[in-house]
Order: sequence, then structure tokens, then C-alpha cells
Amino acid sequence: MAAGMVAGGPARALRLPSSAKQNKEAMKVFLRKTGTDEYFKTWAEWTLELEEAHNFGTSAQAVAVASSQGIRGCEVVLSFGDPAYDVVLGGMGAPDGTNGEAKVDGEWRGHF
Repeated sequence: MAAGMVAGGPARALRLPSSAKQNKEAMKVFLRKTGTDEYFKTWAEWTLELEEAHNFGTSAQAVAVASSQGIRGCEVVLSFGDPAYDVVLGGMGAPDGTNGEAKVDGEWRGHF
């Protein structure tokens, strides 16, 4: 297959907010309790304030910590500073049956 091609047609570039293009650290990664606005802050505390939440840096790190510590019923949130661009990854024992799905623009779209 030619460079820049994927099955079914040419590859499309992911469009990030302009601030993300300018700042490589614009994406932050959080754990959020499924169905709530509570974000992981410390081992003993969750917070409603995103500014206080722990930034895991990568989705792999967030999943590894949740898995190793037995944190269930949560989702990974990829935050780009504007909720319109947030990507939500379910899959850690989510009680709503969304295990392994990705939420984009408020809709569940496929699996990760």
C-alpha cells in the first residue's frame, strides 16, 4: 500500500485545535468516574475541579495505573483545553456497558 494510504482510501490527518498545534503539551490525560464529573486527584481523593485533577500524560499511563490499582468504573479523558475537542475512552469496568468504546463529540463511536 502506498504511503499516506489506508484501507478504503487516503489517510486523513487528525485536526487538532490550533492551540494544540502550537503547544505539544496541550493534551492532558485524566481518569474520570463513569457517568460523573469526578476526576482522579490522588489515591484517596477525586475532584470536580479539572484543574486539580492528576494529568497522567498518556492514555497508556492512565490505563496502566487504573488497571494495576484496581480502579474500576472509570474512563480516560483526553483533554485539549476545550471540551468540544475532548475524547473519552471507556473500557475500565464501566457499569454502563461501554467497555472498549471511544466517545467523540458526545457519541460512542467504535472500539479502541
